[in-house]
Amino acid sequence: MDAELIPGLPDDVALICLLRLPLHALAVARRVCKRWKQEITSPSFYHRRKAAGHAHPIVALVESNPSSRYKNLILFEPTTGVWNKLPTVLDWRVLKWCIFRQVAAVGHELVVIGGGGMRRSAPVHVYNLLTGVRRRGTTMPGPGRISFAFAASAEARMAYVAGGQNEHGKPLRSALAYDVAADAWVCLPDMTRPRRECRGIFVDGAFCVAGGKWRLDWTSEAFDVAEGRWTAKQGKFLGKALIDPLTVVAAEEGRVYSCGRNGVVDVCSDIDGGGCRRLGVFSQELYGFPAHVAAWNGGVMVMGTIRAGKTACILEEGKWRQVAFPAEFTTGCVQSLCSFQL
Repeated sequence: MDAELIPGLPDDVALICLLRLPLHALAVARRVCKRWKQEITSPSFYHRRKAAGHAHPIVALVESNPSSRYKNLILFEPTTGVWNKLPTVLDWRVLKWCIFRQVAAVGHELVVIGGGGMRRSAPVHVYNLLTGVRRRGTTMPGPGRISFAFAASAEARMAYVAGGQNEHGKPLRSALAYDVAADAWVCLPDMTRPRRECRGIFVDGAFCVAGGKWRLDWTSEAFDVAEGRWTAKQGKFLGKALIDPLTVVAAEEGRVYSCGRNGVVDVCSDIDGGGCRRLGVFSQELYGFPAHVAAWNGGVMVMGTIRAGKTACILEEGKWRQVAFPAEFTTGCVQSLCSFQL
C-alpha cells in the first residue's frame, strides 16, 4: 500500500494542501518523499491546481549579467514577493554568444529562445517548473535570425516565431511554431509582408505580430491558429495597441495591456463591450526608459532598467506599488518578460 501523502489526513485533503503551495515551495516539496514527488511532477497536478483556483501569477524574466556574457532566468511571485534565479546548466552556456534571448510560458514550462548569432540557428531551452527538469530543445531550423517576434499559447502547447532579419539585414516573412511536447518545429505560412525588429503577443487564439521594414512602416497582422492563415483582422482595439513601435504590450484573457514611453498604461479589448480604458501612470522613476510589461488577472507589472539597476511597479486596484528587489537581483538589464499562472 502506498504511504499516505500526509500522515493522519485523507489523501484528497492532503492533496489540497499540496495544491496550495506557492511555486518557490514546490522545489522543496518534491524532495520530501517519493509520493510527494510523484504527485507534484505529474502533469495532472498543474491542471488540478488551476481548476481548484490555487494557481498563482508568476513573472519570468531574462536579464543580461553586466559582469559576464551570460544571462539569467529569474522568477518573481507577485503574491508573495519571492524572487528566484533558476540554476544554470552546462548546455545553457552555449547561448553566451546570443545578444538577446526571449522567454514565453507554455503551461507549466518556460521556453527560452536565443537570438543574436545571425549565422547560427537560435538554440532553445525548456524549463519544466513542476519537475525542475531543464532540457535542450530542438534548435530552430533555417538560417540564423535576430529581432524576431516570439510568443506562446498555453492552450495550444505551442510557441511561435515570425519575422526578424537575416545575417545580411534583410527583413523576413517566414514564421515557425515550436511544439513543446513533441520537441519539434513546424513551418507556418509566410506573413503577408516582411517584418524586422518586430514583436509578438498571443491573444484570442491568434499570434499577433507587429513591425515593418522600418520604424515608420510599423503595421501588424495575426496568424489565426484555428484557420491556419494570416489575417489583418485583429480587432479594432488590438490593432491600436500594436501599431506604436514605442509601446510595450502584454495580453491576458483576451485583453491587451499597453504601456508607452509617456508612462500611461491602458487596457484595450474587443470583449466586454470593447474599448480602451486608462489604468494609470507608472512611477516617474521609470519614465523615459525602455520598459517591459506583464499582466495577470487583477494586476499589471511594468519593469525596466534604469541607471541604478532594475526597477518595477505593480498596479493593483488602481494603485501603484513599488516592487522590492533583493540585493542580488538589483543589477542586470531586463531583456524579456512574460507572465503566467502556476
